Amino acid sequence: MDEAPKTILGQQKQYDAVHRQQQRPYQQGKKKASLEEALQQLATNTSSFMMSTKTNFKNQVASIHNLELQVGQIANLLANRPQGSLLNNTGTNPKEDVKAITLRSGKTLEQN
Repeated sequence: MDEAPKTILGQQKQYDAVHRQQQRPYQQGKKKASLEEALQQLATNTSSFMMSTKTNFKNQVASIHNLELQVGQIANLLANRPQGSLLNNTGTNPKEDVKAITLRSGKTLEQN
């Protein structure tokens, strides 16, 4: 009776070993396939990121160029303006002729 459990146990171990060997190629192939998929996904994401970065860089270059042009135009306008002169299109201050002030409380103060 002592021999029967050893035999069944030995058969189970042998079955497990054969079963594991049969599964390994499938699992290794699955791991290899998932690794290839991950690598492909990484390459796709990297390519997409690089294209997006290139586009952003081109947009920044164009914006900087426009800013340089605008600063140059402002510099030319300032250089052509006579030194010490103010603009001649100044208008009168409409608040200059104020005769009364109304406070938040509603009280009106008149100028003396």
